[in-house]
Amino acid sequence: MKRNNIFYLIRNEFKSNKIDFIRKSLIFFLSIEVISLSFSIAVSSISFGISVFLWILLIYYIRKWEKTPLDYLFILFIISEIISAIFSEDPSRAITNTKRVFIFSVFYMVFWAFKNYNEIKQFFKIFILFITVLSLFEIIEKFIFHIDRIGIFQHYMTTGGIKMIISLYMLPMIFNKNLNKNERIILILSFIIIFFTLVLTMTRSSWLGFLAGVIFFILFYNKKYVLYFLIILVLFGILAPIKIKERALSSFDPNHPSNRTRIHMITTGFEIFKDYPIFGIGDIDVKNIYLRYTIPYEKAEGGHLHNNFMQILVCLGLFGLIIFVLIFVFLFIYLFKNYKYVEKNEELKLLSIIPIIVFVAFHVNGLFEWNFGDQEIAILFWFTMGLSQIGKNLLNFNKNMVVK
Repeated sequence: MKRNNIFYLIRNEFKSNKIDFIRKSLIFFLSIEVISLSFSIAVSSISFGISVFLWILLIYYIRKWEKTPLDYLFILFIISEIISAIFSEDPSRAITNTKRVFIFSVFYMVFWAFKNYNEIKQFFKIFILFITVLSLFEIIEKFIFHIDRIGIFQHYMTTGGIKMIISLYMLPMIFNKNLNKNERIILILSFIIIFFTLVLTMTRSSWLGFLAGVIFFILFYNKKYVLYFLIILVLFGILAPIKIKERALSSFDPNHPSNRTRIHMITTGFEIFKDYPIFGIGDIDVKNIYLRYTIPYEKAEGGHLHNNFMQILVCLGLFGLIIFVLIFVFLFIYLFKNYKYVEKNEELKLLSIIPIIVFVAFHVNGLFEWNFGDQEIAILFWFTMGLSQIGKNLLNFNKNMVVK
């Protein structure tokens, strides 16, 4: 075997700088994990497992923990999952579903992995390029096969949630003053393509989440853009096809079948909560229990209640809901503080806005969908939240940093 083969090179690289080798490997697999969310949950899950291993290895060699205000709350949430599983009607299934808490680790892996701005820029370029190409295929599929709601590799609601987040990623990037003319044009074209696929998912909750995210972007970046936003919104409302207009307006119709079902899920969820108030029914599929409480002709859509807060209240009880709410209250404070810390640096300011607007969009979307329990969306959400700490870390590394 030749000494210059790939395995020999990898071994030498590992020996010469173990920490940097592990960190760069973590960036690679973390990137694969996030990029593959849109086309293969299997590839994403395998990459996630490898990323966790590399992250643990990194912690072992560095022997230092980077604290956040969320650390103890995450532990309390895990405890609430275990306690609710013990009291559940189906403890084995509830214990199995506690695996979703491992997704929290993505939040930490992001700022353990990315240590310079060029690495983040490189990730964004590859990520956006890939999603743009995938979106073009989805558009072609839509018009060739006359599909009502796009989503090649996953449910259209998951596709809508992912496209909502990625569209909001791109919005601050477009306003980056360091972009040259060609880069800005390419970014705008990619945004239009990806946003178009968001519209074609016909997922109202993702539309509302996106709008909420845009509003918060304007509030944090420049309030002067409010007028432009309103003009674009009016023009879109006038020019949009009838089918899209009707779908959007149906969001405000309480008699729409989908809206009635969601309202009934909330009221039925409260009835279940009354019988399982403290620790809930456990983190299990709620369909069978839901059918015991609902009216005979009301169907159960899937195994959840299409609302993050109601789902947590029913599954983990009041104990779990309080911790759940505290996690996101402390998370928003954390995001805002990190934003204020870097706001005088234009490029890091834009980077720190992304987690804030995605946070808002995620929770608006989560009022109508169980996106906290959707693995693909949850991974992308926690990845985005981790970006907030990166800006602060970069500024701490060099207070006089000029990002190019």
